[in-house]
Amino acid sequence: MRQSLFILFITLSISCFGEPIIFNTLPKSGSVYIGKTLSEGLKEGDFMTVSNNTFPTDPISLTKFEILMENDSITQEHFDASKENLEILKEKFPKLIVHVRDPRQALISWTHHLNKIQHSEEAVGYFLLTLPKTYFRWSFSRQLNWQIKHYFPACIDWIQNWVKASEDESLNILFTTYEDFLANPKQFFMKIFDFYSISDSIDMLPMLPKKSTYHFRKGKVDEWREAMTKSQQRKVTKMIPKELFDKFNWEP
Repeated sequence: MRQSLFILFITLSISCFGEPIIFNTLPKSGSVYIGKTLSEGLKEGDFMTVSNNTFPTDPISLTKFEILMENDSITQEHFDASKENLEILKEKFPKLIVHVRDPRQALISWTHHLNKIQHSEEAVGYFLLTLPKTYFRWSFSRQLNWQIKHYFPACIDWIQNWVKASEDESLNILFTTYEDFLANPKQFFMKIFDFYSISDSIDMLPMLPKKSTYHFRKGKVDEWREAMTKSQQRKVTKMIPKELFDKFNWEP
């Protein structure tokens, strides 16, 4: 029941090619769909996690991480670049994918997602920022105002901290984006395969239907321009540092 209620924080584990694949993602960045594509294309496996499944902070379990290492599996996570998490990665396996999305669009998808799971107290509980008691009776625009103030800065920090962590030469981080996935899925997966030296596998990937089962809602990159007021658009755009626009080719 927990899996069906909150598939956003499910992690996928499959047998891979001699080393674990860590697919660490900003929430609502197509991560479930991409992770499922990888799992079905390479090899089916069990569901597992190596963290607490919370956001915006999410500590890695050393015990579970060691199991991941032993099984050479793939895990899709949302853990942050905390000092403790980075220490575990550097000590055990410092190679991972960090997958992001324009946080303005991720914010829209996240707000819709919370409304969808609002009747599951356990699912909402994975979101560590406490919602106001009357939140789900608010208009979508008012909900966005709250998310812009409280959740959006956490998303920016999450991305920025991983960019900063990538400057550490003891970590080997591949950044991928939802926008690149949408523009050219084959090239997107080939980039991952090259990173992990997996060859002749692109044709094994299934063409999964883009539906809510995989938390694929609309899949647009700029819905935020329609869903937000002009004032909200200006506010969130101003909150994104220029270096993130430049690094990930997001349009202001």
